[in-house]
Amino acid sequence: MDKPLDFISTLIGFTLYPMNIISYLNDPYSIAQTIEHIAKLLSQHTSIVKDHTSAQGILPLRFGELDNQGNFLEFKIPKQFKLTYSTKKKVTSELLYFDILTRQNQFDTALSTLCDTITEYNRNHRPLWSDSSSFFGINILIPLVLKNEAHIPMLIHFLSSTDLHKEKSLTEDLNRVFQTHGWTTKTLELLAARATIIEGKCGQKQIKHLLREGALLQHLQSDLNQNILLEKITEFALLNYSEQEGENTPKTIITQALKSFKGVSDTLTYKCKFLQRSFVEHFPNYLPCSSHLFNGHDR
Repeated sequence: MDKPLDFISTLIGFTLYPMNIISYLNDPYSIAQTIEHIAKLLSQHTSIVKDHTSAQGILPLRFGELDNQGNFLEFKIPKQFKLTYSTKKKVTSELLYFDILTRQNQFDTALSTLCDTITEYNRNHRPLWSDSSSFFGINILIPLVLKNEAHIPMLIHFLSSTDLHKEKSLTEDLNRVFQTHGWTTKTLELLAARATIIEGKCGQKQIKHLLREGALLQHLQSDLNQNILLEKITEFALLNYSEQEGENTPKTIITQALKSFKGVSDTLTYKCKFLQRSFVEHFPNYLPCSSHLFNGHDR
């Protein structure tokens, strides 16, 4: 047996299910080793992952430390931490662990690598869940994105590898991102993805709710912001068609992506209709619209 797997055997309590992850929060080396070897499990030792995965695709990780007698002690969840989440979101030691880690900038690169590894695993195997409400990996990515919106493309890439038809707490997770960062180019990119490639079962419902709150509605009164949103919708609609492998027509995909934004304003409604028509007419060589795409086209 090679050395990495020896370490994993020490790191993880090998009951069949779940995994007990031993990691000392006051020891940066211990944390770095934990992140690295979870990634190695997913990339090099997938049979172990499958042994600890339930029939529902859940891979629960219980994070904690060993006491003086060698007993595993799972991290206790502070009451105040629980209050930041709704009843839909299961608050676990995994959620707490990665929330703590993302507050320390030194682990961002390692956590990003782990997220990429989880995404790659999902694309080659049945997608994993942390529990019955949360995708495995979302508890790392949401804290990273809350800290820095530059991680939004990585979040979108990850979510496109999950089973979004079974989402339960994703709307709450994404709303935290929108509320933290407000409306920017990056959050519009996430909104566009939610309308297309990561629509899932609740995407359109979430977008309609966001439009009723007013801040997004106001942001989309600007021509520039409208064009940024439509450019991203175009990119993701093309990608969505590719990933669906022809399951839906270009017209169906672009119409579905745009439907929540029609009616926001006369100008945006016109642009949506223009984009829908152009997307279908010029598919598959339709280029993502630029900021000047709709200039000169009178209603």
